[in-house]
Amino acid sequence: MDDMTSRPKGKHVLKKLILYIILSAFIISSMVYAQSERKSRPITPALSLSSLFLRLMDLNKDGQISLEENQKFFAEADLDRNGMVDKTEINKFIANRRRKEEGPGIGQEAPDFTLKTLDGEKTVTLSQYKGKKPVVLVFGSYTLPTFRTQAETLERIYQKFKSKSEWLFVYIRESHTSDESQLDVNIEENIVYKKPQTYEERLAIAKECYKKLGLTFTAVVDDIDNKVEEAYAAWPDRLYIVDKKGKIYYKGKKGHSGFNPEEMSRYLTRICAT
Repeated sequence: MDDMTSRPKGKHVLKKLILYIILSAFIISSMVYAQSERKSRPITPALSLSSLFLRLMDLNKDGQISLEENQKFFAEADLDRNGMVDKTEINKFIANRRRKEEGPGIGQEAPDFTLKTLDGEKTVTLSQYKGKKPVVLVFGSYTLPTFRTQAETLERIYQKFKSKSEWLFVYIRESHTSDESQLDVNIEENIVYKKPQTYEERLAIAKECYKKLGLTFTAVVDDIDNKVEEAYAAWPDRLYIVDKKGKIYYKGKKGHSGFNPEEMSRYLTRICAT
């Protein structure tokens, strides 16, 4: 009886020990991370630790860490599969995650993908354009106000260059939904949607977006696993130009301050002239 009653306690102690090791490693690595990220102002260990937790483990970017996300983090960070995570593994995990967050660099091979068009009748593969024309990749979603305001500019640039380039609007994860970080401007404009849980739900919003914004270039929809968005570090919106060799020629910044169609247009002018 004593032996049997002691087993759960032993498991409990082991879990506490693993958690202690993980937290200790996070504290150490977060201080290293703070030093590497420091620019014009110091970053306190407490601030960098909380930011690091969210940045590494909040996979769906909802500002919270679920048990499922914690388990996924542990599975990915446990490189030697021994059931524990040490400082070296976490540092490697951080480096890998930061590379993913940056997306492909200029001159690097553009990650290939195959996605369905809005009507569901065709699929488009990025590499099918290789050796033909440069490709403009437009990543965005309907619930991002700054993306909506740039739609007219994007369409104007497309009309100017459509004979010399291919364009793909890649519809990705929503930026502001009614159940996550809703915005007053979306409510005012009646652009109110819950976070899609299935591909079909995302597709329905994508169709509405395409119609209401008056876009005419080819649109495809990222799968609900967000693999294309993650491959290009494209959330909440981003612009790329892929050259005829399949390499990244232009890479815009993410977010409202970095999404700049006019800047992209200047690069498109250059590549279309060659």
